[in-house]
Amino acid sequence: SAAFVSPENGGTKRIFGTNPFCFAWPRPDGKLPMVVDFATAASSRGEIVKRASNGTPIPSEWAVDANGMPTTDASKALEGAQLCFGGHKGKSIHL
Repeated sequence: SAAFVSPENGGTKRIFGTNPFCFAWPRPDGKLPMVVDFATAASSRGEIVKRASNGTPIPSEWAVDANGMPTTDASKALEGAQLCFGGHKGKSIHL
């Protein structure tokens, strides 16, 4: 996927994509399988686009503006970069 995610708070360079992880495994006794599916950013890009279009704020932990500062303005987030999920542990998974 395209690079939309910055690895550090304060960073402005988009390095990582929002590549999803998805895996599943069967469970015994006819139970539904366990399925895990998540993006590697703090939020989906689509959610930020949707909030930008209707003027709804985003949590400050989701993105930084073009100057690398946390923002609650979804439009400014689209000009900046999304943040990794899971803090330093999430950044490690990106690598």
